[in-house]
Amino acid sequence: MLFPKPQPKKTIPTFRFSPNPNRAHEINWLEWSAEAFNRAKTEKKPILLSIAAVWCHWCHIMDETSYSDEKVIKLINEKYIPVRVDADKRPDIQDRYLLGGWPTTAILANTGEIITGGTYMPPSQFKKLLKNTSDYYQEKRESLEKASQLKRDQIIESQSKEKPTYHEIGRATANEVMQLINRSFDSQHGGFNSAPKFPNPPAIELLLRRAFLENETFLLEMATLTLDHMAKGEIFDKVWGGFFRYSTKRDWRAPHYEKILAENAMLIQNYLHAYQISDQINYREIASKTLKYVDALLTDKENGGFYGSQDADEHFYKLDAEERLKAKIPYIDPIIYVDANALMISAYVEAYKVSGERNYLDFALKTVRFLLDNCYSRDKGMAHYYDDRPHFIGWLSDQANMIGALIDIYNVTGDFLYLDFARILVGICEKLFLDKDNTFFDRSPESDEPELGALFIRKKPVNENSMMARQLYRLSYLDNNDRYEKMAEAILSYLNVDTMKASIPAAHYGLAVDEVITLPVIFTVIGKKDKPAMGTLLKAIWRYYLPGKETRILDPVKNFELIEKSGFPVEHHPAVYPCIGRMCLPAVETVHELKSIIEDLPGRPR
Repeated sequence: MLFPKPQPKKTIPTFRFSPNPNRAHEINWLEWSAEAFNRAKTEKKPILLSIAAVWCHWCHIMDETSYSDEKVIKLINEKYIPVRVDADKRPDIQDRYLLGGWPTTAILANTGEIITGGTYMPPSQFKKLLKNTSDYYQEKRESLEKASQLKRDQIIESQSKEKPTYHEIGRATANEVMQLINRSFDSQHGGFNSAPKFPNPPAIELLLRRAFLENETFLLEMATLTLDHMAKGEIFDKVWGGFFRYSTKRDWRAPHYEKILAENAMLIQNYLHAYQISDQINYREIASKTLKYVDALLTDKENGGFYGSQDADEHFYKLDAEERLKAKIPYIDPIIYVDANALMISAYVEAYKVSGERNYLDFALKTVRFLLDNCYSRDKGMAHYYDDRPHFIGWLSDQANMIGALIDIYNVTGDFLYLDFARILVGICEKLFLDKDNTFFDRSPESDEPELGALFIRKKPVNENSMMARQLYRLSYLDNNDRYEKMAEAILSYLNVDTMKASIPAAHYGLAVDEVITLPVIFTVIGKKDKPAMGTLLKAIWRYYLPGKETRILDPVKNFELIEKSGFPVEHHPAVYPCIGRMCLPAVETVHELKSIIEDLPGRPR
C-alpha cells in the first residue's frame, strides 16, 4: 500500500482557521486568558467564545462564511471581546461551554456565564444574533452581571454542600447497562441508535467481553454485526484504512471525513479482540490496515508520538487511489495529545501481542519514553498536549489513560519502571483530583491554567472516572494491593450516573463495573527472557482473548526477592503460574497445559 507523504511539520499557529480561503483571521481573536476577561470588564463588552476543532468540517464552513462576512467581522471587533478555543487543546472549556456540537459560538457575560449562543449559523442569522445580543447586553449589562454573579455564587455554595450518594455495584448494575445497549442496538445495520451514528468502542468491547465470559452467541452477533457493517460501510476508509468520526446515515454511509486518533485506537482493539474470539481473519485485516494508516501518516517517526487527527475533506476522499496520491492530503494536526497517545500506545501493544510484530512494541516504547521525558511533571502528572513544549498540566483523562498505557507496557516488558510510574500517577491523582466521596474531578485545582469563567465548576466525568477504576483494579492485582481495589469499587459506587441516558458514557461505566466484579487472571511467568521456551509461553498467553488477563514477567535472578515474597519457587526453567484473582494454580510449563487452563477459565465472578 502506497501512502502520500504527510505535510512537513511547520510552526503551529496560535489559531488555525479553515484551510480554504477565508477572512476569519481578520477578527481580533484572543486566547482564553485573564487578559480577555479583564478587557471584557474594562471595556464593558460581552465575550464571544468560539469553540472549534482543527478537524471539524462545519468549523471550516463557519470560518469561510459567517466569520468571513465583512459586517460580522466589524460587529465582533467593535462590540465583543472575541476568544477562540481549540476543543482538543482545552477539553475543560469545551465540556463547560459546548452548545450541542462544533462549532459552538457562546456569548458570555464578563463573569463567564452564557447569555446566548448556538452551533453553526449562516451570516444573516449570525449578524442578527450579534446585533441584538450586543444591544440587549448594553441595555441590561448591570442586571445581567449581577444575575451571573448570583448564579455563580449559588453553584459554589451547592458544590460545597453536595453530599455523596452511594449505590451498590454488582451484576445487576452491569445488566442495566447491557439492557440500555440492547435497547439502542440497530439489528439491521449494527451500531447503536439511529443517525447520526457514531462507533461506540466501549459498548463493542463490553459485548465482546460478556459474549466470551457467558458463551453467549447473541451478544457476539451484536458486536460482530456492528464491526462487519462499519468495515463494509463508508465510515471505513477502504483505500488507506482508518475510521472516520461518524456517519450521517443509519447504515454507515455519508460520513464526516475527519479521522480522530483516540477513536481509531479503541476501534483497533475492538477488531483485534473480535479476531481473537472468532478467528475471522478479516477482523485482523481491518485492524492491520488501520494500524498501517496510523503508522504512515499519524506518527512522529523521529521522536515518537502520534498526531491528533486528520481533517475532513469530502472531495479528497471521493478520489480513487491514484488520484489521491497526486492530490494534497487533508491537513494532519501535528500536536501530541497525551490521553489519545496513551490509547494508541495500548492499541500498539495489543497489536504486538496478537501479531508478534516487534515494530508495534518498539514504537509504543518510544512514544512512552517521549511522553515521560517531555510531558510529565513530578508534582502535577501528565500535561495534556505537546507542541514543542507541554501545555495544560492537570487534566484527569491524561492521567487515567497514561496509567493504562504504562500497565500495558509493563505486561509485555516486565520492566517495573513502568509500573512505578503508574503508581506515581495514581498518587498524584489521589493528591490533586480526588474528592471526599472517592471520585475524581476532571481537572486539578493546581492545574497550570487558572479557573476563569465556568472552570470553577467541578465536574466528575463518567468516562474518565470509569477508566481510573479499571486501571486501579488492574493495578491492585499486579501490585497485590487491595487498597487500589477498594478505590476502584468506591469510584463506581459513588459516581453519579443518574443523568447517564445515552449508551456511550453508560458503556464505559458498564465496562468498568463488569471488570471490577469479575476476577482477573494473572499469569506470573518466571524465567529468563532470552530462553526460547519463555518466548513460546508468553506468545501463547498473549495469543488468546481472555478478559481481565494480566502478565507478570519475573526474572529468577533480578526479581529473586519478589518471587520469594510472592510465594513462588525460584524457577530457572520457564514456568507459568496462573492466578484467578489471588488464588494461584500449580505451575504449567507447556503450551498445551496453558491452553487447557485458559479454556476452563471463563466466568470468574467475584
